[in-house]
Amino acid sequence: MSQQTKEDTTQFWQQFILKNWEYEPLAIQKDFTQAPTTSDELFSIILDNSPNEPCPSKGLYIDGKLHTLAGTHFCPTKEDGSFSGYDKRIRSLISEQEYALVVGNIEVNKFLWESTYVFLKQLHSALGYLYNGHFHTILYGNYNSLPFGVYCNPYPPEGKFYFPIVTEENVVLWKPEYVEKNPSIVLSKKYDEFLQDSLTLKAKPGGMIYWPSNRWYTTTSQAGSISLVMVMNVSNNFAVPLAKFLIKEIDYLYGNSLKGSFLKKIIEIPLLISIVGKTKLHYLGYSWKNSLRAHLLKNISNSDFFVLIKQRSEENQAFFNPKNIQESAENIPDALKLAAIPFKEIFDSSIVERATIKLWLRMLTCYGYTPFPKAQNTLFQGDKELTINNYVEIWSSEHPILWRQRGENELIVCVKGHFIQVLYHPIFVPLIKNINTGKVYSIKKLLEHSIYMIKKSEDIEFIEKLVLKFLNELLSNCGIKVIDQSFE
Repeated sequence: MSQQTKEDTTQFWQQFILKNWEYEPLAIQKDFTQAPTTSDELFSIILDNSPNEPCPSKGLYIDGKLHTLAGTHFCPTKEDGSFSGYDKRIRSLISEQEYALVVGNIEVNKFLWESTYVFLKQLHSALGYLYNGHFHTILYGNYNSLPFGVYCNPYPPEGKFYFPIVTEENVVLWKPEYVEKNPSIVLSKKYDEFLQDSLTLKAKPGGMIYWPSNRWYTTTSQAGSISLVMVMNVSNNFAVPLAKFLIKEIDYLYGNSLKGSFLKKIIEIPLLISIVGKTKLHYLGYSWKNSLRAHLLKNISNSDFFVLIKQRSEENQAFFNPKNIQESAENIPDALKLAAIPFKEIFDSSIVERATIKLWLRMLTCYGYTPFPKAQNTLFQGDKELTINNYVEIWSSEHPILWRQRGENELIVCVKGHFIQVLYHPIFVPLIKNINTGKVYSIKKLLEHSIYMIKKSEDIEFIEKLVLKFLNELLSNCGIKVIDQSFE
């Protein structure tokens, strides 16, 4: 696929949506694309993600038992130098025992973020709607099966794109109907007796394995195996991510005050109900089936209040127009509007509206992935401060700067998942439109355009400072870049 034209790529994704997406697994043994990254880059990413900090998505499994990385000698270090150096050190500590290093929810570098963005853009453009909450997980070790056994994530539902980095990889899959009839397979690390009813898919570096969210799975590895997994959140219950944006808005407005703490606690109620509603009890553990806990959860999920939340958050997809992203930014999809209704019954509608807009703009500028790592911008642009003598252009035509006006006095701007909030002024939208053309502009020319639009009574010096401040924020948020040459 790396050698194919844009038309071929579009056709591939269209066929993938029709035949495979959330329906059938797919394996492309090789030549799907170049490997999305290298083993050295992944090791560097792990170090940059501070694995020494406590995090539930990071750990070392030794013979199936989870050990924390934080503050222990199991944590990868700069002195290890590479995965092979880490392997050598860990083997000296644990002898011949199997181990698996799992690092999830990673913040990637610029190169992997950009390739992921293109990948997700192609996928979601073929779908015509967006999800939210995709992330990467790194797997490394010498395990014969996943350390947590045969598994399927309960909530949110997650499809997977699995990329081998250095060796051929195998993924073993079971359909949900089979697991329902054979519950002893759940979380089992010994599954030989179930293999005759499984599907084994293989891929080499440059290849890819995909499986839908309802498949139970495990993977096998060779010594030194490194894999990158693109975890796709395919839930269209947007109450959960919206609640997280609401918490940020409340933090911004009220900080750690008593009112702020109280409001954040209230958010947890509809958030919990949304999660419970999408969770199938048998995924949480078959031992729950006849327990009091299961009985209580069933009663909650069948309550009238839950049914209302469930209908509001599941009936619609977050549709967008792939050919006109800014038009999509100006039209919040019904799925997000419906998810916001329960919160508007509790919170000030302006807070909910701002959180909803931000969630939608981030989904559009990241295609459901995490925001661009801002720390990477400094590596490539330094700590530059724009002056009237600089020339700038949009960072990339692949990343248009989006905006959405809220009320009469607020403009929310988003680029690569990062937000700039300004008081509305008629200079900003034309300024963004000019930048989005992809042309190189001198700051002087942009200032002239802005001054031309203002009322004669306005302070020109104030407008110049306003424009420069806004452009500097775009620069620090990876929306524009400085061009060293002069253009006239």
